[in-house]
Amino acid sequence: MKNEKIDFGISDSSLVLERMKREPVVALMPIFQESLFVLLALKSSNIKTLQDIHNKRISLHENINGVAIKAMLKSNDIKYYTHESTHTLNTIINKESDLMTAYLSNEPIVAKEKELETVIFNPKDYGFAGYGDILFCSQKMIDKHPKIVQDFYNATLKGWEYALSNIDEVVDLIYNNYNSLNKSKKALRTEAKVLKELSGHGHNFGEFNKEKIKAISQMFNFMIKEKYNFDYLKDFIYNPKSMHNEKIHLNKKELNYLKEKKEIKMCIDPNWMPLEKIVDNKATGFTSDFVNLISTKLNTPINLLVTSTWSESLAHLKNRNCDIIPMVASTKKLKENMDFTSSYLTLPIVIATKRDTFYIDNLNNKLDKKFAIVKNYALNDYLKSKYPKLKIIPVNSVSDGLEKVANNEAFGYIDNSETIIHQIQKSFFTTIAITGKTSLEIDYKIATRKDEPLLNSILEKTISTITENTKQNIKNRWFKFHPESFINYELIRRIIIIFLFFSIIGTSFLLISRRNNKKLKVAQEEIKQFNLTLKEQVAKEVSKNQTQQLLLLQQSRLAQMGEMISMIAHQWRQPLSSINATVLVMDMKISKENIANKQFLDKEFNDIESLTKHMSETIDDFKDFFRPEKEKVLINLQNTIEETLKLIKPILNHNSITVEIKNEAYIELLGYPNELGQVILNIITNAKDAFLLNNQKENKIISINLSEKNNKIFISIQDNAGGIDNDIIENIFNPYFSTKSKKNGTGLGLYIAKVIIEGHMNGKLNVRNKDKGALFQIELEEENS
Repeated sequence: MKNEKIDFGISDSSLVLERMKREPVVALMPIFQESLFVLLALKSSNIKTLQDIHNKRISLHENINGVAIKAMLKSNDIKYYTHESTHTLNTIINKESDLMTAYLSNEPIVAKEKELETVIFNPKDYGFAGYGDILFCSQKMIDKHPKIVQDFYNATLKGWEYALSNIDEVVDLIYNNYNSLNKSKKALRTEAKVLKELSGHGHNFGEFNKEKIKAISQMFNFMIKEKYNFDYLKDFIYNPKSMHNEKIHLNKKELNYLKEKKEIKMCIDPNWMPLEKIVDNKATGFTSDFVNLISTKLNTPINLLVTSTWSESLAHLKNRNCDIIPMVASTKKLKENMDFTSSYLTLPIVIATKRDTFYIDNLNNKLDKKFAIVKNYALNDYLKSKYPKLKIIPVNSVSDGLEKVANNEAFGYIDNSETIIHQIQKSFFTTIAITGKTSLEIDYKIATRKDEPLLNSILEKTISTITENTKQNIKNRWFKFHPESFINYELIRRIIIIFLFFSIIGTSFLLISRRNNKKLKVAQEEIKQFNLTLKEQVAKEVSKNQTQQLLLLQQSRLAQMGEMISMIAHQWRQPLSSINATVLVMDMKISKENIANKQFLDKEFNDIESLTKHMSETIDDFKDFFRPEKEKVLINLQNTIEETLKLIKPILNHNSITVEIKNEAYIELLGYPNELGQVILNIITNAKDAFLLNNQKENKIISINLSEKNNKIFISIQDNAGGIDNDIIENIFNPYFSTKSKKNGTGLGLYIAKVIIEGHMNGKLNVRNKDKGALFQIELEEENS
């Protein structure tokens, strides 16, 4: 570029350093808002944290500056060795290096296709964020050829906009013509989605943030000995002419077309607010404002053709009764009858259900449920492609779909976030809430008549002159609420405090677990080092056996703590969803009414207080369960069992498992309630797992019977989950024996249960099969009572 052999180039965040060195380079636009360069290791390498990288070999790509990666390592005092290699996944597969620099949209995807588990270290997660693929030119080029630079800037912006809005088309093009690496279509599509997300498409694509540029420059000064002046970054970012004010360059054919056309007829969805709606034979909503802007730019009227349903609007465009539909998601089927412009709006697809529904993180887990979707929406094709077994109920409108959810005719309704939020605010804020988000995002475009390509070309050129800021201003008018006289800052403060409090508790659980794991490892190492004389060894073996039992007890408790944390998450999921829905309702209510409704607010505050109190009580329950016990206390047997069941009740309810307690007498005894609770919990958890393993759908019952006979206390726990295989029933109390996968079981639960009952409480614990289930019987001496 210095020698004027090239006019434009692509760099990464190192371009900031070149400018700080007073090189006359100008950054035109970032293609990606985040750097794609990360460190990659195989999970099998046992590299889990940054500290594990210490003294490891890293294969650094020669064409990657990697300053953010180096800054991440330097800031954590990580020493490493660089290694030259072919820089493919084989580098770490063949253990030539321990880690390698990788491109987020390439190596991790290839590794997944090869069924390799990986660990990624992204500098962004450690405070070192940068841009990826920055388009740049020289200051001299801007001074001598400003129009060429402007045109190149605009063409790049439009080209990427088209590519990111038409991923399937671009994937087909690359796959058929430019696939030198022989990637599958699935890999190319995944790569495209990663790039789209990192580009900021639909949000801030192509825009620089001055504060981020400053942070990058500070990172370079941190990395290198020579310090550079930040003042050199002045005029580093290119300032394009406002595309909003740019004149639309129409050719003669296009100008003549508009002159002869005189008006453009438009059809819309008659009931799809806040995007669009017909009210008193006039269009309103986001698309109305957007189309009015286009009409002004073209100096051509765009008039509404009134319809009563979305299907009718589609039919009118297909039959050429109208010229455009301003907001449509393109599909292969629709492309047969209409043309499409580039995307100008991207919205996430979410799920609305009854408010008491657990959060849905994956639609694949709800394929047995029915979901309502407006008929003939492009969303139907998207969902059928991604979830072919999804049960879809076609409806005529958004309100029709949500009505079916409210009346239990459908489990959920699926649509874009803005439409659902608007309709919930209007009619369903006490019964329905957004309880899930799909991985889908829909790009909305203008659909035009198939027989008038000139119209499509004109609209494409017009859309390209509308800036993101202008679009955002229109979105702000329709997609956000603006309370004019009341904003409940106290509510916001209280909610933040609640979430911080629970986050601290959760972190404390994890820290305690990690600390105990470290103690466990140290103790195990000490056990291995015993090498004494025979007489000493015999004495030590007794101590060793006791130590091992304590360690196994601790290990079992840690495993149960993991399950407990999972149960906490399960217990909190519904209250948090309710809190979220309550706040949303209040925001909507306040936005809709210009004054605060005190009675309404008091009710909602009481609801939040009740929910958070329930969550706090949950923490107390779990904390008490794991509190160490040093002295025996008088135990009320039924109360102890009921308190234990409270911990696992949400999991049992979620899996439709019923627990019945039969108490033949009021029973008390001296003992350790938490240890006894741990035994009960282990046995019931095993019964629950047996129901799931056998895929039992109904009539899942666990019976607990308490009785006294001949100075003995009996606790019988029986399920109807099919029983235990006779070949293994004698082994289930052995340490580390488990019928579950390693990730789902330690094999210590029942062993520890037997140690507690027979070693600590001088009782007996036995098991046998009875009536298509397993019967565990605990026998305790009444003299302990």
